[in-house]
Amino acid sequence: MTPTQIREIVTLVYTYWNDRLPSTESVAKQVLTPWNRMLQDIEYETAKKAVDELAILETYMPKPSTVRIAAITIQNKIKHPPETYEAWATIQNLSKNLANGTAGQTEIHPLLKQTINQMGGMNHIGTTTNGDRTFFTDAYQKNVLNWLRETFAP
Repeated sequence: MTPTQIREIVTLVYTYWNDRLPSTESVAKQVLTPWNRMLQDIEYETAKKAVDELAILETYMPKPSTVRIAAITIQNKIKHPPETYEAWATIQNLSKNLANGTAGQTEIHPLLKQTINQMGGMNHIGTTTNGDRTFFTDAYQKNVLNWLRETFAP
């Protein structure tokens, strides 16, 4: 995307969230610098669509990284990992089904599989105490954070 197109995107962001891009050129340049870094390799129409979607979903003005994540998700049709509470519920259901002998082939997100494998498999993951939940969710969140860095970094 060109600097002019990025400025249009930033103006659109500011307009959606009822604000104005600073009129002083030096201040505007400071504001545009992180936007340029985050959006330079994103297609204009994709960034515009990401901003439109965020305008519907977000109460507060998004950061450049939020627009980048939304745009890359749209552009590459990325399936985000489940939220931590969804991942924990999946683990509890898998554990229950394994204990009952009713475990079947279940489609789970690769990051959830990665966390299960890192913890030694389902047989080694406790699901009955708050400590079990914290142990699992900490490991899962670390994997999600690493995935976000690898997938969306400029």
